[in-house]
Amino acid sequence: MKNIKRNKGFTLTELMIALVLGIIVIGSVGTIYLNTIKGSSATLKMTKLNYEMNTIMSMMSSDIRRAGYNAAISNDNLLNNTFNEITSDDDMDTAISLRLNLTAGANNDAEDQITTRESNQDTDASGSQTGECILYTYDADIDGILDNTEFFGYRYDSDNDKIQIRTQITNAAAVTNILDNTSEDSCLLGTWYDLTDNDSIRVTQLTFSLENSKCMNLNGVDDDGDTYIEEDANELSDGSNELDCFAVTPATAGSIVEERVVNITMAAELANDATIKSTINQTVRLRNNLLR
Repeated sequence: MKNIKRNKGFTLTELMIALVLGIIVIGSVGTIYLNTIKGSSATLKMTKLNYEMNTIMSMMSSDIRRAGYNAAISNDNLLNNTFNEITSDDDMDTAISLRLNLTAGANNDAEDQITTRESNQDTDASGSQTGECILYTYDADIDGILDNTEFFGYRYDSDNDKIQIRTQITNAAAVTNILDNTSEDSCLLGTWYDLTDNDSIRVTQLTFSLENSKCMNLNGVDDDGDTYIEEDANELSDGSNELDCFAVTPATAGSIVEERVVNITMAAELANDATIKSTINQTVRLRNNLLR
């Protein structure tokens, strides 16, 4: 008679060990899956935030770059560009200027304005003072005439975490008339609109600076007798007042050429997730130099 082999099953101990191992494996896979989903979600949120910020930054950069443009200007009247003029160091007229904040005064208040890479108006030694508002003009309709609708600007509304854009002012003559310094050339007046939406992103910082701007065709001498030459390396580290283009004279008879560079810094966070935040920077060289 042949021996009959019996099939043996798993013992209770073996089943329990297998069950525990299975739970461990499933748990590990589940954790990896959840982490992947969370990581992908965070990546998508950061991508959305950066897209929004880069779109806004691109718009600001393209617009600011046009500052001082005049379709009617020629080599014969470069100094008479109504879209790019500064009458004096305390009257901004229409040239690009920065304001420390929204409460900065009208165009006769020099202490609230940054018009060049300077160190003589409440700035630090490197001239890297920043403002939360920028004002400028350009010939948008290409007719060579400065209109009320050609006074532009961007400002940071810190109370509402927004960026706003200026599209016009009420009275252009009030800004360009040196006899009338009660003008609308301030960050509180004019027509402003929201550029960002708090349902999408909340802006936590917007600053502008002119620290990379420079005066050109300088005379190469020590104008104020402080032993330093304007705009040289020693002057920059010394931190005295030569960084202000108003304080220097040209190398030859004529005008000072000021190459203006605007540095923009923007920080924001996602409206529905404050942990998703980013900071971006943009450097904009104006196409139209300022002649003094």
